[in-house]
Amino acid sequence: KDTLEFNFEWMNRKPSEIASAGWSDVLCIGAVMLIYDDALGFVDLILPELIASVHHVLVLVSALPWSGPPRSLTNTYSLLSKHLNKPENHGHVSLVSGYWKSEEEQRQFGNDMLLKLKLKNGRQITHALVVDGDEFWHPAQLLRSLSLVASVARTARDKVRRENVQMTKAEIEKEENAAIAFATPFARGHMATYWKSIRSVITPPESLRILWLISLHCCEWVKARELSCLKPTSNFLEHQNSLFDGLMLDPTAGIVHHYSYVRTTHQLVHQKLASFAHAQDVIDAASDRGERGISSWVENKWHKWNQYHNLTELHPTHPPAYDHIEPQSLYDLPPVLRKAHLKFRKLITENNNKKNTDKN
Repeated sequence: KDTLEFNFEWMNRKPSEIASAGWSDVLCIGAVMLIYDDALGFVDLILPELIASVHHVLVLVSALPWSGPPRSLTNTYSLLSKHLNKPENHGHVSLVSGYWKSEEEQRQFGNDMLLKLKLKNGRQITHALVVDGDEFWHPAQLLRSLSLVASVARTARDKVRRENVQMTKAEIEKEENAAIAFATPFARGHMATYWKSIRSVITPPESLRILWLISLHCCEWVKARELSCLKPTSNFLEHQNSLFDGLMLDPTAGIVHHYSYVRTTHQLVHQKLASFAHAQDVIDAASDRGERGISSWVENKWHKWNQYHNLTELHPTHPPAYDHIEPQSLYDLPPVLRKAHLKFRKLITENNNKKNTDKN
């Protein structure tokens, strides 16, 4: 009952009612989403939840894909305008169009934009929530995860306050910012990766740990979704400007639901796999196996799975990464997708009942 009440309340929240209890005193979060023309149905569901969850959402639309020929962006801009034009979203979401040669270049642009952004209350963004157009959080798990990161940041901040009581307010604030960045440079987490349907999940979960949060003050993107971080210059840090590790989120706190392979064949082959940052990896992997492009994988794994659900080693470039598929329970889905799924199933049932009635 409590879970259902929470979900119902969440779906009716407004952007001004940021669900930041437990983290906003020490973190200021801006989400960066990179999109082209792919997964727009998911983007439509993700944006309202993001806007209600963080201080600001920055959407970056590239005029050209990172790889492959250009495609029409009419549907992309039509969808985004629907959200941007809502009065309650003004000041909470921004759209920037441009051209970036690579994923890392576009991501770094987003981080730089957030650094320059000053919110109405005068605060500056400290961290970027990294969210692609097919990645969902359960809102309660995102809140819990950010609160855990904040607890680490708060400990570092309070240590500075205790040990630097003779400093001026400005000096202490500078030290606090450095301490927070050092303590929470980035965070990785576990994923549930889905295949063809929001009810079909890769099992066991892939070993890749997704990078979902990054400090704007000491990290930068270097390749696709990988980064390099340096310790910020600070009086109280002994080893300045050296590489260091980030935080790892325990799956019991929260996971990212990644719907990377929930697409039609056309959407997967001619949009995602043709344009994403690892497009060349797909081509190279197919060549190494003596295949003509990706067509062999599409025929022997993607299409064949529809008949043989016991197929294994399904990933197009690293087959063992996707061992096999198992059903995902409705309870484990993010609420917004659970709601969409139930609505769809209800529509199918009503259509079937109508057909049976017409026959009779």
